[in-house]
Amino acid sequence: MVRRQYSAAGYILDFYCAELNLAIELDGRHHATGYMNEYDSNRAVALRTLGIEILRLPNELLRDSALAEECIRVAIANAKSKA
Repeated sequence: MVRRQYSAAGYILDFYCAELNLAIELDGRHHATGYMNEYDSNRAVALRTLGIEILRLPNELLRDSALAEECIRVAIANAKSKA
């Protein structure tokens, strides 16, 4: 099951699948700024220590829904192979 707006390690994840330990983050344009870039990096380290893998989908990628869907499919396949 995929949960939306899930809390993990004090962070809110856009989407999270506990079965695969996979978070999917939809990044708007503000994630490209210096402060948010550093915040996202620190957040990724904290989540990975919990065994959570993160798929970041930047705004540019989200404009192409077929490409975004393919990235999600690949991330799910990779997560399943590790489970």
